[in-house]
This record gives sequence, structure tokens and C-alpha cells, in this order.
Amino acid sequence: MIIQVYEIQTLKEAQRCVDLGIDHIGSVLINPDNIPKELLKVREYVISSGNSWSLIPLIRDKELLLKSVKFFKPSIVHLCDDITKNREGSKLLQLRLKESLADIKIMRTLPVPVGYGNMDFIEELLSDFEESSDFFLLDTWVDEAPVQNYIGITGRTCNWDIAKQIIEASKKPCILAGGLSPENVYNAITYVRPYGVDTCTQTNRRDSKGNVIRFQKDFVKLEKFVKEARRGFRDNELH
Repeated sequence: MIIQVYEIQTLKEAQRCVDLGIDHIGSVLINPDNIPKELLKVREYVISSGNSWSLIPLIRDKELLLKSVKFFKPSIVHLCDDITKNREGSKLLQLRLKESLADIKIMRTLPVPVGYGNMDFIEELLSDFEESSDFFLLDTWVDEAPVQNYIGITGRTCNWDIAKQIIEASKKPCILAGGLSPENVYNAITYVRPYGVDTCTQTNRRDSKGNVIRFQKDFVKLEKFVKEARRGFRDNELH
């Protein structure tokens, strides 16, 4: 079973994640015009350690996105654009990535609402993206996304009933995300029974007012998250 973490932007944090035994160590590329050399160090270290390095390119321009992925050559390219808004364009881009980057796996975020959701629509998304995806990430979808036109980093849990239905319907491995923390990841695994779990916001550091600090992990929380996730997988005999 897979444990995945995001917003790892420095070599030091990548090393700590490898030491914790995290399987997928993810970074975010925001400005491709200014290539952060530290990300290249993260990539080299994670892959040389035998782990998978996942990259989220927050890039709207399709040609620039393709160029950036070819440059970084991550183990996994994670596409989290909001496919409820431009489904056909996202589908065509993903097919193009799959055809031109055969050695790179693709993770596609599927939107899972907080409350009631239309399972028929989600099954349509599965049908559209299953062939060109190696993994699905099930993440919380809200009307006002923290990053416009992208799904994720809400810090809120999605509807686990819907997530469970998606997992049962999907032919590809599904990783559960959305507000997972050291306190709820065990229950999430027990109820939803995903292939893996993902953490980002709820294991980030917070400032003196309790606000989340982006791109800085709280390794006390992260270590506890990993222990609880492993306990969940073990107790539920998910291997």
C-alpha cells in the first residue's frame, strides 16, 4: 500500500521523507520559467533512493507543461486540473502525455465533493480517464478552490461514501486524499479501503495564528501520519 506526501520542495525534507519510508514523495512546480535547482536535487535523491518522485505542474499552457515534464522526468506526473471545467481539453492533454512520455506514470485527480455527488458523472470521468491513467487520486472538490482551476489543498475531507464507490468501480489503483491527518487516516483506511493515502495540508506547519504554512512540513505530524497509515493498512490486511 502507498503512502504519499506533497509539497516537498527541499532536499532536506526529501531525505526525511525517505527515512520515514514514504513511497511517493511529491513536489509542486509553479514557475517553469525559473527552474528551481533544489527540485532537481529532490528528484535525483528520491529516485536514487528507490522511491517514486511525483510532480504536480501548476501550468496552464499545455506546451509549456509538456516541456517541463520532459525536462524533469518525474516518476509520476500528477495532473490535478479541475476536469469539471474543461474535461475534453484535459483528456486530450493526458492522452498526449501518455503517448509521448511512455516511461512516466500519470496520476489523475478525480473530484470528490464534500457532500452529495453525482456518481453517474464520476463514472463518466472514470471512463474518460481510466485508459491513460496509472493512478487516480480522490481529492476534495469545492466550488471555490484554493488554487483556481485546480482540485486540492482544501484541508477538508471528501465524502468517503463516494470515494469508496469510486474505488469499487475503478480498474486503476486509487489513492485517497482530502483533509487526511494523523487523527483520521486510520479510520479513512478502515472505511474506504484505498490503495493508498495522501497527505498535504494537514501535515504542514502552522504559524502562530494556526494558519497553514504552504511548502513546509511538520515532521512530528508526518511521522505520526505514517505510523497511523501503516497501522490502518496492517489491521485491515491491505497489502
